[in-house]
Amino acid sequence: MKALAVLLVLCCVLPMPALAPAQTAMPLETSSMPNGRSWPHMSSLDRAVWVWGFQSGVMATLGSTTKDGEPIVSESRRTEIINHYFSNLSRQEIAKGIDRFYDAPENAPIDAASAVQYVTLKVSGAQQWELDAFAAGLRKARAQ
Repeated sequence: MKALAVLLVLCCVLPMPALAPAQTAMPLETSSMPNGRSWPHMSSLDRAVWVWGFQSGVMATLGSTTKDGEPIVSESRRTEIINHYFSNLSRQEIAKGIDRFYDAPENAPIDAASAVQYVTLKVSGAQQWELDAFAAGLRKARAQ
């Protein structure tokens, strides 16, 4: 009788983990960009090369034209974009700044392009409350 009771309990308890909701895999990219979940798995060289590639892509885009030879980005918008993604830091220094941005676990879902913006904003002399507001806006946008 005791063996039957133990068997009955085991039959009821063993299936329980299957009833628990499965943990969802967290994506390693956001908007086709690495995010804070994949960034730590890259070597320091890979991080610096990613920054170089990203900045090169921005510059190539800014120099692009339409079929009619018109710039795809206005001059005023070009200046704004350059101010968002470029600073006097080296690519390695930018990558280290991104490392620090991703040290906060709540920033993990944020794409690396936005992290570059954060680093550039910080280097430009933004106050801490401005940086906090910028990061909170990024987190809010990713949560929607």
